[in-house]
This record gives sequence, structure tokens and C-alpha cells, in this order.
Amino acid sequence: MAATFPDPQVAAVTVLRNTPDLPPGLTFGTKTWRPGDPPAPPLPHVVVSVDLERPSFAAQGDAVATRVDLRLVAHAESEYAAGQLARWCVAALHAHRGGQGVRYFRTTTGPIPSYDLDTGSPVSYFTVQARLRPVAVTP
Repeated sequence: MAATFPDPQVAAVTVLRNTPDLPPGLTFGTKTWRPGDPPAPPLPHVVVSVDLERPSFAAQGDAVATRVDLRLVAHAESEYAAGQLARWCVAALHAHRGGQGVRYFRTTTGPIPSYDLDTGSPVSYFTVQARLRPVAVTP
């Protein structure tokens, strides 16, 4: 059976957006803002990006799962607020019990407080591993 996998960034953002206690005004993106880009998104904002993707194959060569390392960076008005936002994201992803093409999320690093090198604004980042379910490709 030919299979593909859901977009891991979209899956993570969908899970976060569908969490019942979504912080007011929170926005999400998959592109890191750089100087010279259009105006930066309003705060609070979370950027989701892929660090590494590792598919697993059955003996017959069919893809059976894939593990994806995602980096999430929480941007907020203060270091404290960025840390709180990152911890909320971790809790929301851990609470996900399957669906959206994702079997589970597992924290691998963080949250770690830092500052955006381009803007100097406070951020908190962490990484999670997402295990994705295959989706059959229909001809």
C-alpha cells in the first residue's frame, strides 16, 4: 500500500488551535520572521518548524510510521509570558490522545528561555517528537 503522512507542522498547529483553553489572541505560524519581512505577527505568537523527519518501514518496504522532531518557539511580551506560553503548548500537545494523523507528541527538549537574535524579544523554545500515522494514497 502506498502511503504518505500528514504535514507535521499543520498537525501540531491544528492540535494547538483545537485546545479548549487556547490563550486569547494567540496566533501560529510556520515561518520564522526575519528583518525586512512584512510586519512581525502580533504577540503572543508560536512558530512551528520541522527539525528532522525519520520514516519507519515494514519488511515489504511500506512506510508504517514517521517520527518528526518539531521545534516550537513561543514569542511573547516578556520572558515570563514566553515561558508560560511554551509550557501551555507542551501541556496541550501532551494531552493530545491521537487523531489529526498524529499518534502522540513527546517532549524532547525544553522549554528553554532565550531571546530572538533578530529582534531581541523574549522567546521560549522547546522540541517535541511527533509520531505520525500513514495515510493511504489512492490512485
